[in-house]
Amino acid sequence: MARNMDMGATPKKKNTPASKRGYSSSQVSKRPTHSTQASSTVAAARAQKKQNAANAKQHAVASGVVASKRPQATTGSPNMRQKTESLGAGARTSKQSADRQPSQSGAQWLAGLKQGKPKNVVGLIILLLFLVAFGYMGYQGFAGGTDDGDDLGTGTGALNNNVHGMNVDEPAPVVQSLVPRHLDGVIVPNGQENPQPVAVMVENLSSVRPHSGLQGASVVYETVAEAGITRFMAVYAGAGDEPEIRPVRSARPYYLEWAAEVDAVYAHAGGSPNALRTISAFDYKDMNALGLAARFFWRGAGAAPHNLYTSSEKLALALRDNDWNGPRIEYKSWQFDDDPADLEDREIRKITEPAKKLPVKADSDVIEVGFGGAYAVRFEYDPERNVWMRWNGGREHIDKNTGEQITATNVIVQRVPPVGLESEKGRVIMNVTGEGQAWTCHDGLCTEGRWKKESRERRTLWYEKNADGSTNLKEELHLTRGNTWVIVVPEPYDITIRKQES
Repeated sequence: MARNMDMGATPKKKNTPASKRGYSSSQVSKRPTHSTQASSTVAAARAQKKQNAANAKQHAVASGVVASKRPQATTGSPNMRQKTESLGAGARTSKQSADRQPSQSGAQWLAGLKQGKPKNVVGLIILLLFLVAFGYMGYQGFAGGTDDGDDLGTGTGALNNNVHGMNVDEPAPVVQSLVPRHLDGVIVPNGQENPQPVAVMVENLSSVRPHSGLQGASVVYETVAEAGITRFMAVYAGAGDEPEIRPVRSARPYYLEWAAEVDAVYAHAGGSPNALRTISAFDYKDMNALGLAARFFWRGAGAAPHNLYTSSEKLALALRDNDWNGPRIEYKSWQFDDDPADLEDREIRKITEPAKKLPVKADSDVIEVGFGGAYAVRFEYDPERNVWMRWNGGREHIDKNTGEQITATNVIVQRVPPVGLESEKGRVIMNVTGEGQAWTCHDGLCTEGRWKKESRERRTLWYEKNADGSTNLKEELHLTRGNTWVIVVPEPYDITIRKQES
């Protein structure tokens, strides 16, 4: 290949052994190797030129463009110049071919497709399927969610309001339907309208005050229990939310009739013989602190039997352990109206209601029941809060759990016949089934009507009184949503409903 180089040709020399040219063997090893160096130089030059030629060819084929200028003449041999010119011509031919037809690989692919090669057809189909799938996934990613994993979802799912830079309006939130609770008319989420009621007997002896847990009850019944001393039965919608309910005392048969109206669990500490027989005979959901339910009560400070406590937490455990949270009876609910929005609406009602319902007392703000002494009852109407504030024995009735005076949204005063005596201990017998005179007080109005209870299990209802004094059994008296105190007053205890003196 040395003769193709640009330098002048070098004549070949005859190979003469070194010994014949006068060199010793040791001198041969030290003698400069000019021929070896020349060969290395020639080989390097050849390699460089081959590399240059290959680079030029590759560039011409890849780009299909050849410079308009002729390649500069080199100082190499005529053969080298001839190869360079041939390379330039080949590049120009490649450019012209590229303008007319596809590249060699593309032509071969089309030729194979025309010849019907299966692998080419399959490849085309796979390519098309890939493009379709890629496009679909791209569309879903754009319309269906953000790249952080949140998606628009379906149905009522929440929408992300910024999807790939686009603002998307969020839909209106799903509002859970609301319904009135059976026991007190309070608006609650659907499904919570009929929790298992729990009734707790609470003592009212003056020495055990203040009470705990009365304010949180949906309904409180109050009447005499023995020797002129009154007692309460607090009825909760479910277990309630009271840290303490105290002091818990014994059962009486007429309280059991009110508990039966709503199929309540009945929490007490023993009871009169008649009451205990009634519990057993009618299979009440019994929670007796002196029996199997003792673990749901505890003794606090003070002397027994006036120091017995329970709580909403304990009541909830009793409901769970006795499986009392299951299906329940659908008892008759009282009729409840919304609380008037403001004071002005209540003042308007005071003008219009009397003519419509013919109340004996209208625009009244004081209710008094003469149980006497430490057990005298008094309610005063607070127009700013639309509640009745309670006094017990001449003092503000305070709930220890809240530290505030007890209030009621509704106050019902129910007259019953005189009581009898169950025993020499002064325990009374009271008839609370039948009908009689009653007053319903709410929103600063007290309306006279009639109460009616048809049987032990049937709900006590209140009806309007007609102009002629008869009872309109088609029109129940309405209450306002909230807690209610029912004060059952045997004859001859006094009832006073009046306008407070200014």
